[in-house]
Amino acid sequence: MKKILLTMAFCTTVVLGNATDYLTETFDYTVGNPLAGQGSWTSSGSFTDGAGRIIISGNLAYSNSGGTYFLSGEGKTVNSAIISSSNYFVYKKFNEEEIAEGVVYFSFLFQPGVNQTQSNADVIRLTNWNTANATTNSTGPAFWVGKSATDPENAFRFGTTRYSSSGSDIVWGADFSNDKINDVFLIVIKYDITNSKTSLYVNPVIASASEPESAYAQATVDGSTIRKVNYVLFRSNGKIATRFNIGGLCVASTWTDVVKVKGGTSDKKILADKGEPVSVETFTMMGARVNSDKVTNGAYIQKSTYADGSVEAVKMMK
Repeated sequence: MKKILLTMAFCTTVVLGNATDYLTETFDYTVGNPLAGQGSWTSSGSFTDGAGRIIISGNLAYSNSGGTYFLSGEGKTVNSAIISSSNYFVYKKFNEEEIAEGVVYFSFLFQPGVNQTQSNADVIRLTNWNTANATTNSTGPAFWVGKSATDPENAFRFGTTRYSSSGSDIVWGADFSNDKINDVFLIVIKYDITNSKTSLYVNPVIASASEPESAYAQATVDGSTIRKVNYVLFRSNGKIATRFNIGGLCVASTWTDVVKVKGGTSDKKILADKGEPVSVETFTMMGARVNSDKVTNGAYIQKSTYADGSVEAVKMMK
């Protein structure tokens, strides 16, 4: 109920079942150091011009009508300043086993930072890394940035690919004017492995219960191979400028886990529109039903059923 949600110390909308948070990364490492070598980030290849991908002070922040992104203002920022490179990859494992079916989501905060003068730059992707075959195994669902095709001097755009690492296969969304290069964007990519589809969302509503009906861009046809995933990868190759700031990265199995709200206040509008629930049940985090008065400390799930038949499951903390 709205009254209960606002008085709890912490709560976020979740889905009962096998929801998994694979990775939460705030890049809280030593300022001035390369990302490679920090935590469990590893690199291969090399950059031949530019500063590389380094940790800089400060962090990125983003809010909208749903609240503040849960990793907003956390940790530090990765600055990519690469002018040319030779298969320079920086990567981190987020799951021991390769994920071969279902859906994986990843979200992050992105700031162009400079005019995007290149046609396309590969920012970040998921993959199943194999250091013995770096060129082919750098494929997977990806986020791209580049200059506008119609107004390259004054605008930039974002794009996605499902499998390919070729710029010719990028599906691009609408332009943003260059006066927004210092804006921070919340990016979410949904990788539907089972249906061979990648959907890109830009600035979705924080704490929303599901993804918008229409994606900013969607890729379905670039290659026939299903890419299993268990690594996050930053990729650059050739004489392509790769310049941006990135922070607050999350990889998870559900939409609600990658658009959580900072501080735990749920999307009050979504809950309020349903009215009061007709029944409320309480479960442990392992799924066992308990009386709410028996929960005295720690996390638990509150399941509310509404008159329209819909169900809200909320992770809460006492």
